[in-house]
Formats: sequence, C-alpha cells, structure tokens
Amino acid sequence: MNLDSIIGHELPKQCLYAMLKKPSEAPRVVVVSGPYGTGRRSLVKNYIKSMYCPNIEKTGSNCGTCETCRDILNDIRVYREYDYSMIPNIEYSNYIVITNFEKCPRELQVELYNKFEELNVVFIITENTDNIIDNIMTLSLILRTSLIKEDDIVNYLLDKSQRLNLDISGDSIRTIARRSRGHLSDAIKMLSKYSMLDEETFSKMILSAREMYILFLIASYANKRDKVDLYINELKKIPLAYLKIDYEALILEIIKTATKFEKPKDKYMEILIEKIKTKVLDLYYILNDKIIYNSFTNDDAFQSAMYVIYLKLNNRIR
Repeated sequence: MNLDSIIGHELPKQCLYAMLKKPSEAPRVVVVSGPYGTGRRSLVKNYIKSMYCPNIEKTGSNCGTCETCRDILNDIRVYREYDYSMIPNIEYSNYIVITNFEKCPRELQVELYNKFEELNVVFIITENTDNIIDNIMTLSLILRTSLIKEDDIVNYLLDKSQRLNLDISGDSIRTIARRSRGHLSDAIKMLSKYSMLDEETFSKMILSAREMYILFLIASYANKRDKVDLYINELKKIPLAYLKIDYEALILEIIKTATKFEKPKDKYMEILIEKIKTKVLDLYYILNDKIIYNSFTNDDAFQSAMYVIYLKLNNRIR
C-alpha cells in the first residue's frame, strides 16, 4: 500500500501531498479525526514513509515496495506510536503518533501540550475533536476522514480477492461491504474470515444460523431465559453465517411465527423496513439483557427480527 492507493479521503490526501512538497512549512501537530476503520493510521503511516521513500520524485508519494517503505517504521528514531494513556512515557522520535485521543482526559492533554517544544512532529488520531483542548487545536492542522463509500469498498475487496485468488462471489463481497457500514477495516476482517470457509461448511452454517435465529426469537418472546442464553452461545459459534441469509424471507418467517400471519400486511412490512434503515434497536429495553444487545448490535437480520418482537409486544401487529 502507498498513499495513492488509500481509498477515499481525497481532501486529507491533498493536504498530505502539499506537506510532502514543502516539508519545511508542514505543521508540527496534525489531528486526523474520523470514524475507526476508515484508514486514519494508514494515511499517517504512508505519509511518513513518503518522507523517506527514495522513489518519491517518480511517484509523488511512497512507492510502497522498496526496502525503505517496508522497514522505515520499525526505526524508533523515526516513528513511535502511543496510546493516549502513555503520554507521560513519550520518548523523542521524528514522528510521534498518539491513538484513541477521543478518550484522553484534559490533564494528559495539557501534559502533551507542554511536551510539544521537545517533540518534532505529532499526529493525533481521534474519532472526533470535541474534547481536544483549545491549546492543542490552535496549533493543529485538522484532517477529517469519513466513512468509505460502499462501492469503493466493493472495488477494493474485489481487487484484493482477485490478487489473493479467493473463491468468493460478487454478491457476497457486496454483502460484506454493506455489513461493514463504511469501516474498511471491518470489511477486510470479514473477507479474511469468509475466505477460510469452504462452500459446504458455509452453507451448513447458514442453515444452522437460520434455525437458531428462529428458536432464539421464540425463546425470547416466551421469556425463557435459559433457552435464550443457550441459543445466544450457539449463535456466537457461527462466524459470518448471516452473510448469505435471505433477510426478507427470514423476516417473513419470523412474523409468521410470532403473529400467525401467512403474510404480513404491506404497511407493517413498510414500517419494518424503514425501521431497519433508520434505527439501531436498543434491545436492552425489550429483553432487559445487555449481553444480547452487545452480541448482536452489528447484525441487521437480528435487529430487524427483534423489531418484529418489539411491534408484537406493543400490540402494533395484531
């Protein structure tokens, strides 16, 4: 990877290219703010590599293939990375990167600010700038990243799967991209897990997960806590089985099971689909069980199914 190949973030990359052209005028403090998994650290690391890459005159950034690009960040004289909690232990390096800064308390920020004179260049990685003290903000160049577009993630995963010779369909890649919700790092992890499963194993997992969802929902609706816990533990053992589930068919089956309808009325399906798109359901208020909520916050099928139960409990589906 090099700076050019990072997907999205055109404005932050333009700023970094400008800094590469005039390094003497580059700011000493740079805040990279945005959602996790969108390439914040990759931007910083490839910028630093670009500062040392011998091929920068040809490529405009780091080439990504030379020995310097591969090894430069292993040199502690050049690069050190710290979690915000390690600010008191920071040692000098040409480039310091501080992560998770959205959690950094004011007293540690003040301590960091007081160290700026003895440091060279500091990159701060944070999800937002809301809690950064004014003293640091006034010194900083702010670069903002955003969630990656689904099509961009699809193209990235297609290219990656082809290079790695992975047997994975375009539909599955699209589903992985959609499930990642703009977080490229999550998409890469899912692709890696998916690629380890053969088709037969994966198909069995899909069927197993589908049946387990139904059993879990029935147990939840009946308030059978022992069964709920059992099915939760079983579902946790099925990695990525939801990727190929037919959501509409699953929802229809759940509604049929919960309401005795052969097919729901259109208006209820419209309400359900709209709810899936616009709201992450807090299951705590339905089942009073944080374990369940924490286990399934990122699963659309589970959320939509639980919303059916929510409607049923509130007598909105008769």
